[in-house]
Amino acid sequence: MFVTGTLDHEHSIELGPKTRDGQLGYHVFTPLVRGEGQDTIIVNRGFVKREYKEAESRPASLVRLVLFLACAGS
Repeated sequence: MFVTGTLDHEHSIELGPKTRDGQLGYHVFTPLVRGEGQDTIIVNRGFVKREYKEAESRPASLVRLVLFLACAGS
């Protein structure tokens, strides 16, 4: 499945700080705003180094993502 939208860095959630491969950073979740009448999706951006924590260091732009959906078994 493909989705298109704009990453809303101002409303990102950063979990951490954490260390990965000796680098201090954060695990980032960012809303993907898809447009009028469409649901916003939370995107797991993964680990980012400390110098990219601030939203200003991650400019907003239109993106197209490939999603893999998984269903949890009971």
